[in-house]
This record gives sequence, structure tokens and C-alpha cells, in this order.
Amino acid sequence: MMHDWKLISLMVEWLKGTVRITFKNSNSEEVFLVAKGFVSLKVPKREDWGGECFCKRA
Repeated sequence: MMHDWKLISLMVEWLKGTVRITFKNSNSEEVFLVAKGFVSLKVPKREDWGGECFCKRA
């Protein structure tokens, strides 16, 4: 479960259609999520709970 993981970075390689998302898990270990072959990307930054970078659900 990704509850309370911290979002560290989001790197997009537009021409390759690749996104690499870096998190720190609850043990402070870096974890990577890679998505390949995307054709559209939307990353809203609503900040409903203020300016924080923790996952609320996954």
C-alpha cells in the first residue's frame, strides 16, 4: 500500500513516452514507478490539503 509515501520526483521523457515517478516509502526507501507508451499525461496539483507531497490513496 502506498499510503503516506512521499512523492520525490516525476520525470517525463516525452519523445519516448516514458514517465518515471520516484517515491519514498514508509521506510524512507526510494521506490520507482515507470510507465511506458503514454500518449497523454495529466498531473493536477490541486493541493486540497495544503502544499504537501504525500500520497493519500493508491
